[in-house]
Amino acid sequence: LTYVTGKAQQLGRPVAINLSFGNTYGSHRGTSLLERFMDNVAEIGKAAICVGTGNEAASGGSARGVMTMSGHTQELTVGPYETTLNLQIWKDYADKYQITMVSPGGQRISVPDLNVSSGKTVAMLEGTKVLIYVGEPSPYSTLQEIYFEFLPMGTYITPGLWSFILTPQKLVTGEY
Repeated sequence: LTYVTGKAQQLGRPVAINLSFGNTYGSHRGTSLLERFMDNVAEIGKAAICVGTGNEAASGGSARGVMTMSGHTQELTVGPYETTLNLQIWKDYADKYQITMVSPGGQRISVPDLNVSSGKTVAMLEGTKVLIYVGEPSPYSTLQEIYFEFLPMGTYITPGLWSFILTPQKLVTGEY
């Protein structure tokens, strides 16, 4: 991005940059270091940055909401024959809430205190190993990531409806 916009300025020409890559990782709030960098680059000279918005259509690969004190349950349907899967929950670090994960058969685990413990936790639920990583804010973002990685104990992840119960303890923005 820096090279292309610099070259366009040197030549006195406008430029359109196409970034046709994508993934579902991140908070999607426009506040990451890369997103802010792209905003700044787009203000240099006559530059337009076009970013693909995904080929997921209405598949529901991302969800967002604003937490209220009554809490929220987010559900994830896992189909048969899934060999790996990951999920991220992004929240404002100032918000405090408990996350309880419920497997399709009803087994429950609570994620360790999000504002006290960071690092990795391993949970075993119905033949599926779930690695849970609790992140910390960085100098570039005040958001906290809670990352879940589903790995089969056998061949496939346990299919069915997995639920994530978000129970607020203190809300500042409530956005997730």
